[in-house]
Amino acid sequence: MKDDLAFNWKLLAAFSLLVWACWSPYLALAQEANKKEFVIDLKDDTLTKLVVMKVRHHDQVTWKISSNTSGELHMHAYHLEVQVKADQPTQFMFNAKASGRFQISWHPDQQRNQPAKKNHHDALAYLEVYPK
Repeated sequence: MKDDLAFNWKLLAAFSLLVWACWSPYLALAQEANKKEFVIDLKDDTLTKLVVMKVRHHDQVTWKISSNTSGELHMHAYHLEVQVKADQPTQFMFNAKASGRFQISWHPDQQRNQPAKKNHHDALAYLEVYPK
């Protein structure tokens, strides 16, 4: 009886180890897949091309922002504002908590004190958040 119990525990331990060994790489990939990183490189207040960032709902998003001028990166609807200093790389992280397409704008420091109509900028980029 004791031998059967010891054998069952050894069998259970071996099976658990096998399951862990087979699934752990996939679990690590699944966790990594939830992290999305984007580089936003501004030169003279513009990007070289329009950027569309595509992520899934609840992904952890990281922006690596650099600019040769100071200003504010703003994502409408999320109410995110990131202050960026000239020639000082900035990293900003947030959770993609709302699904949809969101406009991202750049507001240069030299234009921030102007009236609202003159301070409005077209989309610099878009964040598209898709359901899981």
